Amino acid sequence: MKLLITRATGMLGKEVTRAAAAGGHDVLDFSRAELDVTDADAVLGAVEARRPDVVLNCAAWTDVDGRRRDTTRRWQ
Repeated sequence: MKLLITRATGMLGKEVTRAAAAGGHDVLDFSRAELDVTDADAVLGAVEARRPDVVLNCAAWTDVDGRRRDTTRRWQ
């Protein structure tokens, strides 16, 4: 199975990438610099160009309080 994994250099992404490769999957791993998940056109382009069977988004914002503040400001 071909897997496209975003934020593959983060803590979760590294483990998911390792496990997927160990399981014999074809892994397409992207760092934050290689694929910005906040850029819809970039994500669509990556998916269309590589045609994965599954997309695993391992991007996360670990500053929960900061994320809440940012989301509140952005959507007001």
